[in-house]
Amino acid sequence: MQKFIILVLLCVIAYMMFSDDPGQTDSSSSLPKKEMSDAAREQVKLHFKGGSERATKDATWAAKDIFRVGVIGDGSNRDEYARYVCGVLHRHGFAGAGVTVQVIDVMRRGDAGSPAILGEARCDNPGRGS
Repeated sequence: MQKFIILVLLCVIAYMMFSDDPGQTDSSSSLPKKEMSDAAREQVKLHFKGGSERATKDATWAAKDIFRVGVIGDGSNRDEYARYVCGVLHRHGFAGAGVTVQVIDVMRRGDAGSPAILGEARCDNPGRGS
């Protein structure tokens, strides 16, 4: 009987150690994305469209985790501006939401009619924006 109990305990411990259950957290697992409301997304969009950012000509959410900011392209890389937008998103409570910012050219399209992306940043780190 004792051998059976020990075997069951070892199986439970092994299951807990090697389980891919998303409810389990350890240092090697990624944190779940923070869910943001549609109202919070709209507030950020209005910040960029409302004249607070002179470089921005348009802003939209392409998906719940992709924020696009439209500018007039001048041939320069806009990764730094995308990191700046990440900082603004963090100040609006989007830290941990796993948002990617894409800076797009409002005057031209990319391949197959997709937006011409001038810069991009993944907003994972509030201090750096990527």
